[in-house]
Amino acid sequence: SSAASDVYKRQVIDAVCRAGLRSGAAVLHVDSSPGAGRTVITAAGEPEAVKDAALAMIRAAVERIDMRVHRGVHPCIGAADVCPFVPLYKTTLADCAAYAREVGAQAAAELDVPVYLYGAAAADPLRAELAVVRRGGYAGLERRFARGAFKPDFGPAEFKPKCGAIAVGARPILVAFNVNLATATLETARRIAADIRRARDTGAEQLTACQTIGWYIEEYHCAQVSTNITDYIRTPLEAVYRAVDIQARRLGSSAAGAEVVGLLPRAALCGAESSAEAVSAAVSRLGLSSVKPFIPQRRILECALESAFGKLF
Repeated sequence: SSAASDVYKRQVIDAVCRAGLRSGAAVLHVDSSPGAGRTVITAAGEPEAVKDAALAMIRAAVERIDMRVHRGVHPCIGAADVCPFVPLYKTTLADCAAYAREVGAQAAAELDVPVYLYGAAAADPLRAELAVVRRGGYAGLERRFARGAFKPDFGPAEFKPKCGAIAVGARPILVAFNVNLATATLETARRIAADIRRARDTGAEQLTACQTIGWYIEEYHCAQVSTNITDYIRTPLEAVYRAVDIQARRLGSSAAGAEVVGLLPRAALCGAESSAEAVSAAVSRLGLSSVKPFIPQRRILECALESAFGKLF
């Protein structure tokens, strides 16, 4: 039954989170979407604790998730799929790249799973973009290995039907920002996503750090333009929302609020303004509570860090 399935999923997510907590890291936030078929877990702490937690959570996911029965619209290559290390406080991107390589090698050796390095940790600059590593998705892994193409950085170059593969990398803070559309038509979302990519690639300055795809999310009963904003200073959330709305109106629809997946820095919401009023106004303008409540104290990175550690990293 669907209820039994949901309980099972919650049990899996809880087990993965407990694995991280036992390793000494703090689990700051858990964001799960049945329609996307994806759960984003944000953990933080001192480097050794975070490395141990990452390996423990990868282990728990690989043991408990069976990709052969996985369903969801979000691109992925495996049960653990992607593990990014993100620098905070005095930790550098180079530090995170070293941690990613260490954890990637350990995961491959212990779990006998193919591991790819991406971002600042990539050994091959052609694999720096996560989209390149994920190309073809889980369904394409078997063909990839059968052709002897795209050998993993660590682990076996063979298809593992149950767990797939893992991408482990290092990158700066990314904001996962999904704009809801006033339509349930998947094709509309895909056309808008393509229009945004075209505008970005032809020089639209405020869209240079925006990656987009279009999909339909069943639990929201609407199509979305899903975006990853890799630099929220160069590409403000409001610029992305406005661009999606403009393209949507050309197709007879409109933007209808948005959601953030995971956490985001306060500056991504309201720039240099840090007051509660500025945050509230930004949440309202972007419609961030349109599909589920956006509680700033739980969703803003700085608030989550202060709550967990009593200080900012």
